[in-house]
Amino acid sequence: MNQNDSRWGFIITVDPPGDEVASWKDGAMVFDMLSRRYGFPRQNIIYLSNGCATRDNVLNAMKWVSQHTDAGSKIVFWASGHGGLELNGDDDREIIDGKIELWDGNLYDGDVADFFADSNSMNILSVVDTCFSGEFGGPDDLESVFAHFGSGNKMEEEGRVLITSSTTITRAKATDNGGLLTIFMVAALEGIKDRMGNTADSNDDGKISAEEAGFWAVLHCYARHSFPELNDCYIGDLYLEK
Repeated sequence: MNQNDSRWGFIITVDPPGDEVASWKDGAMVFDMLSRRYGFPRQNIIYLSNGCATRDNVLNAMKWVSQHTDAGSKIVFWASGHGGLELNGDDDREIIDGKIELWDGNLYDGDVADFFADSNSMNILSVVDTCFSGEFGGPDDLESVFAHFGSGNKMEEEGRVLITSSTTITRAKATDNGGLLTIFMVAALEGIKDRMGNTADSNDDGKISAEEAGFWAVLHCYARHSFPELNDCYIGDLYLEK
């Protein structure tokens, strides 16, 4: 843990045997991008993949990270793999919950919302690259509605940029090289040019914000008949640099 750099990465990738979607490649891309391109301290990047990504391990790691973060911390949460919907999966009042399938058990949208709240961070980028991932903060996520009736924490709080690879009712797209959203999102944050020679730096200030990267990635996914979503709950621009 680096006491002088409170930037954190939390990466989850799961490829169930016989139903692989090259999620491990997504994790490798994200880890490399955070550590090399943005200089996140390696000891601050939690990377749980396959057999390590059990529900107990994920929740314990979330609790540990939350003990070392505050309002000024920056957190990049990135999950890739299989996702789905479940009736009353967690303890909130939302009837249908989104889930990320882990090696053992599931991680629900309520779990992630609790993690974000417990971290106290006001600088969170969340990318969920699974089917039906709109439940993890997409504009069509009903969790924000139920939260007004005392259902607990919600994904859509101030200080967060929330990006999902699908809506609450659509499937995500993946290639042999990883999830489509992750490929484009990492490319955007890396400053890679598209076929038109454009990067995600839309205002040409030499830096790429999470919002700029999100818009760039979403538009490139749309061109390939995918349906990602971006929900910008951050005031101003979120940059991953220290």
